Amino acid sequence: MQQLHDKAMQMELYLSNQSMDLYNFYFDKINDEILHGGHVGIEEYLAQLELMEEESMKDWERRMISEIKELRMIGQDILALREHIYIRSKDIVLPQWI
Repeated sequence: MQQLHDKAMQMELYLSNQSMDLYNFYFDKINDEILHGGHVGIEEYLAQLELMEEESMKDWERRMISEIKELRMIGQDILALREHIYIRSKDIVLPQWI
């Protein structure tokens, strides 16, 4: 069971690091788009990108949204693993001496 906890922690750390790297990599482009593209803020801009057709996006926006979707899938994997750990923690475990 401890191995599953360790794996979940490693995945969460990976997700956190990759999310920060993604933000840092696209920060200047996102900032420029918000300042000069008439967007209210980052949440509104990203929400608009989510609804936008890929053909209408810039190349870098398409790549960024694709990477965001991949990170979301990793997040879903982490949630599934945490749920599995929770369910398994309720299993009855008999001591070795029985």
